[in-house]
Amino acid sequence: MKKKILSVFLFLATTLAVNAAQPKKPAKASKTNTTVNAQSNQNQQYMDVLKQQMQNAGIKKSSISSYEKATNSKQEVEKEKLYKKAIKEDEKNIYAYNDLGVLYINQKKFQEAANILEESLKYFNQNTSIYQNLLIAYRGANNAQGYANTVAKMVNNLPEYPDGYSLGANILIERGQYAQAVPYLEKLASIYETGNLNGIPEYVQKKNVYLNNTYALLIVTLVNAKQTQKAIDTFVAKREFMKQINPGNDSQILEMLQKVNEEFKTNKQVYESNLRKLQLPVPTTGKTTSKKRRK
Repeated sequence: MKKKILSVFLFLATTLAVNAAQPKKPAKASKTNTTVNAQSNQNQQYMDVLKQQMQNAGIKKSSISSYEKATNSKQEVEKEKLYKKAIKEDEKNIYAYNDLGVLYINQKKFQEAANILEESLKYFNQNTSIYQNLLIAYRGANNAQGYANTVAKMVNNLPEYPDGYSLGANILIERGQYAQAVPYLEKLASIYETGNLNGIPEYVQKKNVYLNNTYALLIVTLVNAKQTQKAIDTFVAKREFMKQINPGNDSQILEMLQKVNEEFKTNKQVYESNLRKLQLPVPTTGKTTSKKRRK
């Protein structure tokens, strides 16, 4: 099959975003006296919660103080200086690492962001935000190898985190390494089927949508990997679930599998068995019932 089969479906991979591993900051308010005061109170409440989290994590007070000053600063140069100071005062301050990386990303200093975030992995190799921002940094720096290495680290260090497998599969598919992508997609599907998804609300709420997309991509990838029978059997096993989530895809997948099933025409038993599995008509061959008369 040609590569264009892959364009039949869009795989909705999880969206990477530049987010710090911390409570959501309050939105900016318009600059009236009343709202400025309210905003200031919200910011302080946010910082109080964050500082408590940092203290609970055992981060040194001096590092927390430097980080707070960096967060409150309006000058990017000052922010950078204070984030670095916070890291120097305590290498366990993941917030300073992550926010400094985000600062560099926003400044489009992608390689500098990658460098600082890579350094943080020495201490925090199981933090999802660090990996997400590192991927953004490598993508911005057009560093394909760094991106691929980060995905591999995610799979190794966060074996139950979906992003590593979805991104890993996409990289292999882009390279045309379909057979190697299959195990990634199978593991991804099993995580959505049985995993706790690390309690991430986005994954929990949209689990069935992501699972449906994973099944669809798995089937297409199996076809491209020349694993036709497995593709058909996977579709048959997951068809009812997929129809519930996205019924519009059913006819497209069915059409594709009907075409690739033609390769089994030399094995009539398998060919017809697959047609029955796919709930497609089995061609009949006319039989002659009349006999020739003897002369």
